[in-house]
Amino acid sequence: HVAISLTSMASEWQSRRASLMTRRSSCKVAVDIEPVDVPSPEETGTRCPRPRGICIASSFLSRLPIAAFLTILADVTAASFGSLILPAALGISSSAGVHLFLLSIIVGQAAACLFSRFPYATAGATLELVPLLVPIAELIDPALPVAARASTLIATYSMTSALVGMLHTCVGRCKLGGIFRCIPLIVLKAALGGVGLFMVVEGLETGSGGEMEWGALVGNPGTQIRIACTLVLICALAAVQWLVRSPIAGVLFLAAATLLAHALPLVGLPKLDQHWWFGGGGEGGGEGGDADADPSASSPLGLLSQLSFGEVQWAVVLSALPYSLSCCLVHSLVTITDLVSVEAVATARPASRQGETERPPPAAASFDLDRELSSIGMANLFAACVGTIPNYVQLSPSVANMSLSRGLRGRARAGPWVVLFAACSTLVVSDVAASVPRAVVGAYMAHMGIGFMGEGLETIRRTNDTVDKLLVVVVPLLMACNFLSGLLFGLIVSLIKFVIIYSRAPIVRVHTDGLQSNTVRPWMHRTFLLEYGAANIHIVSVHGFLMFGSSPQLSRAVAAVAEAHSDTTSGATAKGEASSADGLAEGCGGDEAAPPVPVMPPWFVILDLAACKGCDFGAVQELIKLSETVADRGGALRLTLPPAHVQAALESGSRGLLGQLEGLQQTLCECEDAIIAACAPGGFRRRSLPTVVPSGGNSTRDHETLLCAWYQDTLLEPHSQPTDAQVELAATLLRLGERREVAPREVVWREESQAGFFGYVLDGELELLHCGTKIELLVPGSTFGFLFMICGAYTGGKRETTLVGKSPRGSTLLLISEETWAGLRHTHPELERLMKDGMLRRVAHEYHAFVRHHEHRGTPEGTLRGGLVPRQTRQRIGRVS
Repeated sequence: HVAISLTSMASEWQSRRASLMTRRSSCKVAVDIEPVDVPSPEETGTRCPRPRGICIASSFLSRLPIAAFLTILADVTAASFGSLILPAALGISSSAGVHLFLLSIIVGQAAACLFSRFPYATAGATLELVPLLVPIAELIDPALPVAARASTLIATYSMTSALVGMLHTCVGRCKLGGIFRCIPLIVLKAALGGVGLFMVVEGLETGSGGEMEWGALVGNPGTQIRIACTLVLICALAAVQWLVRSPIAGVLFLAAATLLAHALPLVGLPKLDQHWWFGGGGEGGGEGGDADADPSASSPLGLLSQLSFGEVQWAVVLSALPYSLSCCLVHSLVTITDLVSVEAVATARPASRQGETERPPPAAASFDLDRELSSIGMANLFAACVGTIPNYVQLSPSVANMSLSRGLRGRARAGPWVVLFAACSTLVVSDVAASVPRAVVGAYMAHMGIGFMGEGLETIRRTNDTVDKLLVVVVPLLMACNFLSGLLFGLIVSLIKFVIIYSRAPIVRVHTDGLQSNTVRPWMHRTFLLEYGAANIHIVSVHGFLMFGSSPQLSRAVAAVAEAHSDTTSGATAKGEASSADGLAEGCGGDEAAPPVPVMPPWFVILDLAACKGCDFGAVQELIKLSETVADRGGALRLTLPPAHVQAALESGSRGLLGQLEGLQQTLCECEDAIIAACAPGGFRRRSLPTVVPSGGNSTRDHETLLCAWYQDTLLEPHSQPTDAQVELAATLLRLGERREVAPREVVWREESQAGFFGYVLDGELELLHCGTKIELLVPGSTFGFLFMICGAYTGGKRETTLVGKSPRGSTLLLISEETWAGLRHTHPELERLMKDGMLRRVAHEYHAFVRHHEHRGTPEGTLRGGLVPRQTRQRIGRVS
């Protein structure tokens, strides 16, 4: 009664404080200034104006009403569900179960105060484990002495709490809390329905006095009246909770119902008989027999007063191991659900009025899922040390604690007071439980069970999936027969559903658009790639998890590509038709000689794994089989570099059978090199430019290189040949430019160098690097340094790359200085226009490849990021504009 009075005082104090704050906020100054919602000192970190000792004492005392309410809620829960964990056949007083339940709350709250960083964490015994704790108690032989039964029961509960504690501690310490998020939510909703059904049945049985058999109901009017009263209280409690959405209202209603039961003789009504109360024989064997002589019924320590390690039946403890492991599974389900819900409430931003700035609540930065799991693990290890049942952070009390504590000054917690009050309540909890009618306790249990079942019904209303609806209905019915079997059935069905749905999800994409690498190549090499690249390089990308359910998609896609390529090649050979390569081949020998049989270039299937999320052993073996299948048909399967964890799985499972893993650009470049090598003079004959050698002494190869740089794809059209005038322009540029020989690994320019020239590669190869990373391979016909020289006003005239020689035999460059380029406008305008057009073709080709690669890779927003111009350059251009 004192605690209820404290709760009423807390509610009145909160309302007075709210009205005072309302009056303060409504006050205005003479100027027109809108009132602002000032954050609390806990949010802003401001200090209390009073002396420090007084501020600390005031902060702790302000939590007393909240702690009183949370203690009452814990006592009601312990009195309601504590008697259920000790079945009547065990012959131990049900008040001992109340002590165990309350002790679990105490050690859980103490661990939350010590290890949790969430200031409003409110722990409690795991209600959802009651259906599994009852079978554990039923394993104990009732014929054993009281000390042996109590010691064995404590040992089994300690083992269960220890297993739960070690599981959560390991998961939290290893930062694996995200694994718990993978548990299907629909299974938990269905399991809550089963737990709710168990609570409803047990609540009605508790309210009836333990007589729920059909024969007892028909021939016993007293049992019928008690059940009817229980049902009326359930409806009334639901109505109160619906009208006043506060847990305080429900507790006050239960207290009022208890007082009304005691006040019946004062208004002239008959006093309730012994079947309406705990301790009056309503539990049958649970309150009689050995229970009358049970010392734990009157001891504040409950069953712990009977603990004797020599009396423990270790065979029974080992036989309870499967039930303890089941408790670990169920505990993980309910723990992660409540923690995620608490996290969502703690990190949610409060609703703000128009014009106000939203700010996160003070608990947002202090909630860490892995740390809270570690805290729960330590709490259950403490519970194992004292021999009680598992506990966890409960959702409703934590939210109530956060709601009542919001706006209070200081950083004190209500948790330590809850521990103190709950420890004191162990002295009187048996007497309090005996003074509460069974109908009130049964109504509270049944109402909570109906709330659990309501979550399942709400799921049925919101989902359109037939399997989910069946799980919500079937799993509770199976759990009513066997709790663990129903839960495993839901998990297995959810797993099968996931495999079926994911196996149908399109995670494989086949690209047939002829994607090419960003390597700059001579125009003749590009002739071969345009002719054979799209037909001989097939890219298959994987977006998702490659596992036993989705591997058949990849197998079908690769098999279809291999079959189509095999049919095309064999069809052309069987009919004796000339392949498309014959257009590039020239006759060798006289008219009587038979034309040589062209060598078909190789073909490749590139498996792009950059977006692969995971890979199991079965998928690795499937990739090995696909590699052999493609090789049997004359092709080669190449894998691109996947993420690190996928690469580790491939390397450990394939043992080198899948070849070296490179990036997509490198893999594309190697496949293109193989096609070009097959199309070289040893295979296909190449078409060359006319041998026009103007005056100047330079070779035809240099002219061809410059024309390739200027005309790009123009010279790749059939029967297109450069004119004499075009070759003369190339000879003019060769005379005006400066030839430079570059040794291997010689640096042509570095980053931040002045961009005073551009040039062409006449022979050899060079690498263009940015911060040590190769971004382009320059080959004969490549242009370099043009944009940075002509855009000096926007780039500051500085280079952003490093150019280094690569060819072992050296490279030859043709350099055009800034002065030479400026003079071409007046002396050779046609040559200047031709060079500009060539550069624009180059930029257009590179941008086309850029778009195609982004289309292949994709971005989360579906848009292109960045661009061809570096970020610093874009900023400078914006400032100039």
